[in-house]
Amino acid sequence: MRSSTFRVLFCLLFVAVSGDAQIAKVDESLPRLDALYPARGPIPVIYAYGEPYERGVQIGTQLRAFDPDIVPRMAAARWDWVMTGIEHEISRGEILELIPDYLEAIEETMGKDIVDEYIGEMRGVADGAQVPFNDLFIVNLGGHYRKYFIDERGHNLSYYNGADGCSSIAVWGKATKDGKMIASHNCDWARNFPNNAHAAVVMHPANGNPLIYAAPIGTWGSHHIASDRLFVAGLALGKPKAKPRYLMPGGPNGMLQRWIVQYANSAAEARSMLDSKGGVGDRGYASPSGNVVYVDENEAMYLQTAPDKIGRIPNEDGYNLVTNHVVLDEMRSHFVQRKPQAVGDGFVDPEAGSINRRQSEKFLIEKNYGNLDVKGVIDIMSSHYDISSGRDNIFADTACQHGEYKGRFSGTNLSTVVKLSEKSVWIALGNPCVSPYTKLTFTSLEEVKRAADLAMKRIASTPTQQ
Repeated sequence: MRSSTFRVLFCLLFVAVSGDAQIAKVDESLPRLDALYPARGPIPVIYAYGEPYERGVQIGTQLRAFDPDIVPRMAAARWDWVMTGIEHEISRGEILELIPDYLEAIEETMGKDIVDEYIGEMRGVADGAQVPFNDLFIVNLGGHYRKYFIDERGHNLSYYNGADGCSSIAVWGKATKDGKMIASHNCDWARNFPNNAHAAVVMHPANGNPLIYAAPIGTWGSHHIASDRLFVAGLALGKPKAKPRYLMPGGPNGMLQRWIVQYANSAAEARSMLDSKGGVGDRGYASPSGNVVYVDENEAMYLQTAPDKIGRIPNEDGYNLVTNHVVLDEMRSHFVQRKPQAVGDGFVDPEAGSINRRQSEKFLIEKNYGNLDVKGVIDIMSSHYDISSGRDNIFADTACQHGEYKGRFSGTNLSTVVKLSEKSVWIALGNPCVSPYTKLTFTSLEEVKRAADLAMKRIASTPTQQ
């Protein structure tokens, strides 16, 4: 069974859609290091088009061809995550009772058309992957729904504790060789399953912009996702003082950001669409957090958000960047101050790693100012340069993170670089210092349809061994 499913995966990864042209191919002009961490293979690529349910079925079917157990395993892991800390007080059956009420509630704030589109896509993924809809619901909305459920039932239970680490930079104008905008995002997270399980999707929806994104298996994409005219990224920021509410003004952030990138034509329009739904509001670990990035060909917009305030980080002359700490003085009063953590006989500033990472990346931008291109940005996102020591240091908090050298099973799981003027996205699975970047190109509906139909035909004609 494994050999047949991996043959199908190979076809999905490198399917030619028009002559010798390929939508997705490993970019051999960007060599990586020989070895540092074992995850270094190309990211799986899936093709989809059409109406929400139709494209969802295509995604779910191709995921099932990759591995029949991958989506069920993802759902089981997400279920464990949602139930952590409440499993002795609440059953899974009880958790599911309020899903219809939750969907009705977010329709009132997001709008029925928006909710119907992405719930429809989710139902298609579930049917294509042959898993129950409720499992896909937990995969996509478990974090926000847990908050809703706990509040609605009046339980005195915690939501989640934890933190993520990411980096996002954009360079343009005087900073780049050709003056064109280049944006990027590194996703730093735990390396255990399901947090390290991602696939890339090349999509032509029936309505809105064509999309390219990498996302956790079975999800609709929300942070580091690109259309042919906009790049969106989200990064964790901290614990806001304003109480998180399950029913925030803008609805679930993952759905909100997916809607924005699919339908916005510019960074300014993206911000307007965000504000039209009440701003960012609540945040959960299943969605972009307090830092939100909107980048088009001409403008980079870096926002720091709390439930009750949004501030914009001023652009430098040709660049901007953000990691995971509060940069804007106006936003500090809206977040709980993090307490120093005891280490040995002393204490460590919990924001020190994020500050060091941002300063290291800023140093590399300024060092290469005026000469940056896609390869130069990838070199920064792959770097282990540590500003505090002035040298490469894999034990420090740097752009390419290696938690295994700090006693943590975490690190950079995914790296995305986007150049909208070339209609191209580069995605690396795992640490970008060792992983190959797959170049994905925005192309016509006809070519994406051809690739998706060919993949589906090959899957249908491949015998499944039990």
